Amino acid sequence: MKKFFMILILIGIGVSLYFFFKKPDKTDIAHKSLMPDTASNETAPDNTNDEIDNKPLEEIQSSNAIKNNNKEDIKTVPENSITFAVVLKGEYNNYSYKAMNNFTKITASPQLTGYTASFVANINNINLSDQSTYNNVVSMMLPLDAGPGAYNEKSDNFIFQYIGANKGILYTLDQSGSFDLTIMEWGGPGGRAKGTFSGKLLSVESTDPVYIQDGKFDIGIQ
Repeated sequence: MKKFFMILILIGIGVSLYFFFKKPDKTDIAHKSLMPDTASNETAPDNTNDEIDNKPLEEIQSSNAIKNNNKEDIKTVPENSITFAVVLKGEYNNYSYKAMNNFTKITASPQLTGYTASFVANINNINLSDQSTYNNVVSMMLPLDAGPGAYNEKSDNFIFQYIGANKGILYTLDQSGSFDLTIMEWGGPGGRAKGTFSGKLLSVESTDPVYIQDGKFDIGIQ
């Protein structure tokens, strides 16, 4: 009987140690959008002359939609913008969003500490305080010690999120899907961040993965 109780105690200690030292899964902390729930007080990038704000979203998506066997290269990204292609359910589309804010430091928790930035197709189409209204949004977080180099789905304090035309359905990094983001330039506070990204994102709200291709961004750092 003593031996039996000793085995139970050892099992209990082992389970406790596992959960104590277990590294948090990104999917546990990344289902809430990184988008700020209120507009920033910082000087926002100028979006007033961008063509994407002057067209209906449906027209933009229709003009960008092309077949997999007729892909077009995404041109060099303008300042304060992000460009990328999305493959969802076999359909391939190119997109270009404007930066909502510069890369900004946050320290919400040990897992949510770093530089965050968000890009949107049209800020007027969403309610910042209600994630269920979000559509055509990209958000990302880089570590506080960010610099030129590569980050992937296993990197600490790295989050990448995408919400497409389907409002509120958030796709994010998952250990089972390969995703890579490379910082080509990191100028630190007051400078600029430029990089590329591509890979697979998953959502708890959908069984269909999203494949991001040919991603590029150019944004300031606060």
